[in-house]
Amino acid sequence: MCQSLSFRFSSCRPVGVWFSILFFLVTIPLSAQTITTVAGSDQEGDGGPATATSLYTPYGMAVDASGNLYIADGNKQRIRKVSPGGIISTVAGNGSLGFAGDGGAAASASLNDPTGVAVDAAGNLYIADFLNQRIRKVNTSGIISTVAGNGSRGFGGDGGAATLASLRDPIGIAVDASGNLYIADYSNHRIRKVNTSGIISTVAGNGSSSFSGDGGEATVASLNNPTGVAVDVSGNLYIADRNNQRIRKVNTSGIISTVAGNGSSSFSGDGGAATAAGLYSPNDVAVDGSGNLYIADYQNHRIRKVNTSGIISTVAGVGFPGFSGDGGAATGAALSYPSNVALSMSGDLYIADFLNQRVRKVNTSGIISTVAGNGSPGFSGDGGAATVASLNYPSDVAVDASGNLYIADVGNQRIRKVSTSGIISTVAGNGSRGFGGDGGAATAASLDGPVGVAVDASGNIYIVDNGNYRIRKVSTSGIISTVAGTGSGGFSGDGGPATAASLYNPYGVAVDASGNLYIADYQNLRIRKVNTSGIISTVAGNGSAGFSGDGGAATAASLNFPQGVAVDASGNLYIADLGNHRIRKVNTSGIISTVAGNGSQGFSGDGGAATAASLYGPADVAVDASGNVYIADVSNNRIRRVFASGNITTVAGTGSFGFSGDGGAATAANLTSPRGVGVDASGNLYIADYSNHRIRKVSGLTNGSLAITGVSGLSCTPVNTNGYTISFSPQYSGTTGAPISFSVVNELLPTTNPGPYSLQLYIDNPNITLKAFQMGTDGEASFVYNWLSACNTTPMPPAAFAITGVNGVSCTPLSATSRRLSFSPTYTGTTGAPISFSVVNEMLPTTSPGPYTLTLYIDNPSITLRAVQTGSSASFAYNWLSACSASARTGATEIGESLRVLVLSNPTVADQVSVEIGGAVGGLMLSVFDSRGHRVSEKSLAQSAGPVRTTVGLGQSGGVYLLRVLTATQSQVVKVIRE
Repeated sequence: MCQSLSFRFSSCRPVGVWFSILFFLVTIPLSAQTITTVAGSDQEGDGGPATATSLYTPYGMAVDASGNLYIADGNKQRIRKVSPGGIISTVAGNGSLGFAGDGGAAASASLNDPTGVAVDAAGNLYIADFLNQRIRKVNTSGIISTVAGNGSRGFGGDGGAATLASLRDPIGIAVDASGNLYIADYSNHRIRKVNTSGIISTVAGNGSSSFSGDGGEATVASLNNPTGVAVDVSGNLYIADRNNQRIRKVNTSGIISTVAGNGSSSFSGDGGAATAAGLYSPNDVAVDGSGNLYIADYQNHRIRKVNTSGIISTVAGVGFPGFSGDGGAATGAALSYPSNVALSMSGDLYIADFLNQRVRKVNTSGIISTVAGNGSPGFSGDGGAATVASLNYPSDVAVDASGNLYIADVGNQRIRKVSTSGIISTVAGNGSRGFGGDGGAATAASLDGPVGVAVDASGNIYIVDNGNYRIRKVSTSGIISTVAGTGSGGFSGDGGPATAASLYNPYGVAVDASGNLYIADYQNLRIRKVNTSGIISTVAGNGSAGFSGDGGAATAASLNFPQGVAVDASGNLYIADLGNHRIRKVNTSGIISTVAGNGSQGFSGDGGAATAASLYGPADVAVDASGNVYIADVSNNRIRRVFASGNITTVAGTGSFGFSGDGGAATAANLTSPRGVGVDASGNLYIADYSNHRIRKVSGLTNGSLAITGVSGLSCTPVNTNGYTISFSPQYSGTTGAPISFSVVNELLPTTNPGPYSLQLYIDNPNITLKAFQMGTDGEASFVYNWLSACNTTPMPPAAFAITGVNGVSCTPLSATSRRLSFSPTYTGTTGAPISFSVVNEMLPTTSPGPYTLTLYIDNPSITLRAVQTGSSASFAYNWLSACSASARTGATEIGESLRVLVLSNPTVADQVSVEIGGAVGGLMLSVFDSRGHRVSEKSLAQSAGPVRTTVGLGQSGGVYLLRVLTATQSQVVKVIRE
């Protein structure tokens, strides 16, 4: 047995376990593991008809003097422009949520929920960048900058530069004829003004959320969450005082009054005085050149008009939410929560029809039409190239045997298909959220949160209909049905028909080669199985949230909100155990184990054992034909790969969220919350890049092109009759230039030197195994090298140096089975050079002449003494037990002795190993680390008199582990080998 790294080269032998790695870095060519987008686009319809594109909660609008319409496409983090000819483009925002880009092109900048837009007489565009707490400006050259707000949410800065002021949720904006900017500072309950010199002030509102002040100074009046603001040609200011259910006016003398709304949340008053009418959350206000007011009466689903005589009427909307009426009178059309109004120079009225995901137009004849938006947020492109289509939070992806791609387009309530020619279509879901359609065409059915998708060998599609608590099936003829779940959330039904069983927020689904269906029953904390007869059962999880059960029956184990499932070709089941930050495996005998993740959330471990790595919310899992496991490590914004050997690496994602990298190395690309993974028959990886609204493909993943072809520069130096020191460098082929790690099984400790390497080896083991591992690319390679046949087999002559025996022996019984032995070795042939002495597996090397004290056990009556002098070694087998008295005495202590750690049964094949500790005073702390330095297990003991025996846990992978034992005054590290 090899007990300690300290005497590794005098007594240990290799046992065939790989544990150490090194790195040397070079540039990755673009041909290796390239990432591309295969579905979803950031074009969002740009360059095409505005009516064919998708908008997502359009909020603010403005129209310039040329008739261009600007739309705050809020949830898409963009400002869109619709030309008078109806063509849409993006003028600000790159689609990624955040704050960036000032000083550069507005189309490349990041916005954060833009809500309001305004255009000045010169054509400059202003944006209420709501969650960035700023007002941004896009000049006529397309350059973006900040003109108000310092980014901190609060109130401050009046009288100073607007860029240094604090805003609190700026939502609506307007610009007057002189270029002064007005801001509806929503949560500050104020209207702020930025003059043409950039100085900010408050022009209405005292900061308290209530109603007061009419007839007095606007700055001492109370507003209640103002959302919209407008200025007429005379300079009067109009405020949509939303939660006061009123439209307020501030005249040019600064006096505030109410011009519409009686303060009640209602609908009433058409045909009478506007101040007596009921409004319901008036969200915005606009004023035409004649002084008529237009109000977005949000929860009344109407647009109201107040003429110059103060009489109110409805000009659009029937009063209930819905979509209808295009081509007819606007007063007969249905709107759905209109959020904003704008007027063109010619008198056309534009409506942000918020939940209809459209912008509508009412011309001067009162006829309504749609001018932008297809009504589906994030949905477009069916029948065309998938790379220019719009997806809406795709959460899962699957590939059939022919290479067709299926997408759980959850935000669009659809399952989309991308054919092998790259054309996208809908195969299930009509886009409306609900339940319906079983027995009919899947494209006419309603789904509710289709979060998962799988395809069987026959081409049947399985859908996790999360909000409906069901698994739906689309047959090859396109007919949809329910195959599991009653529609009510809960747990029931095991042993009976799956259609009579209750599921609770199912999330993942997989199908094995025989057609059995596996369901990640997320909130039931179980994996359910539906066999080919339609009978449901639980195959993993006991229903309690937690982590337990590895090594036992999967049905008795605890899972923690399992989200993804996959089945390999042999029938082993893999589980993305989200809350436990692990990937679990259930073998065909029903035994569960962990194959990736140490249970701590975070990112670590690449290049080492997957079980020692940190994951962060693994949401999905897939397995390729070679047994490699792919993990959607969602909160790490990465895809991880676990090789069949158990080592982990990153194959896609930098760890930073965002969108980048197409056409380059996948490991250099940015992902944002990747939630789903799939693998095709050729080994290509597909990623549901959830918040980037795309499906990404990683090609070039292979197994086996990396190879170790041999060694070069070999030199051999005999050390004694039994061993040599050898030096060599490994040779590789088939590498792609990615980082390579190298090890010699159980011989070479981690190093960053690319070679040559020097080892001391023994002739009783003529072979060493070289291993290489390439980060993120071609996997692993090994090479068995017969070093002895390549060395000069004429050994060095034995030296005269020898151990002849021991003297000064004393023996003290400690227990019936243990003794304390003291002795000094005797030598012959010494030359006067220093001697290093050790006892194999019992005592570390020392140059002290003795005496030495050991605690020994009668079940091992002999010890081997070893000494080294100037390169010569000697050994002596000593039967210590025969020199000791057979009588035993108990109660002796080890106080004052050196700390000694003995690993029993080393090497081991189990995940626990017994350890005996002597010479300790007080408490003990035992920690086990893998070869990468990651802690595998830890325990503490209260040390008492005499030696102590205990067990420590090892990792699940084979290899070498380091056991560290600490007391208050001593420490020792020993090596433990698991085969």
